Amino acid sequence: MRIIENWQYRYIEKCLYAYKDISESKLDTEIRMKQAIDKALEFFKGTCHETMMKEFYFEADHHRKRLSNAGHYRWVCEELLHTEEPNGYVMRREIVYRVAMNCYALNLFQLIGNNS
Repeated sequence: MRIIENWQYRYIEKCLYAYKDISESKLDTEIRMKQAIDKALEFFKGTCHETMMKEFYFEADHHRKRLSNAGHYRWVCEELLHTEEPNGYVMRREIVYRVAMNCYALNLFQLIGNNS
C-alpha cells in the first residue's frame, strides 16, 4: 500500500527543487504548493530535516556547477548533517510525506477511493 502515488512524490520533489521559482509564481497551484512546503519547513524548524530542505533541495542549482546531484547529496549528508546517506534518504522521504500531507490539507491533492 502506498501513502502517495509515484507521480505525487516526483511532483513534490520537483517543486522542492524549484522552490525559488514557485515562490514568485502567481499560479494558484504553485501558490498552494509553496504554502505546503512552507508549512513543512515550519514543522521541521531547527531539525536536520530543515537543513536537508534548505541545503539539498533549495540550493541544488547553486551546487550543480561543481557537483553532481549525487555528489551534492553526499556532501549535504556527510558535511552538513554528519549522517550516512541512508539516513538522508529517510529524511527526504519524511519531508516529501509531510509536504504531501499539507497538499491534502490545502486540497492540492485529493483522496480517491480505490475499488480493488
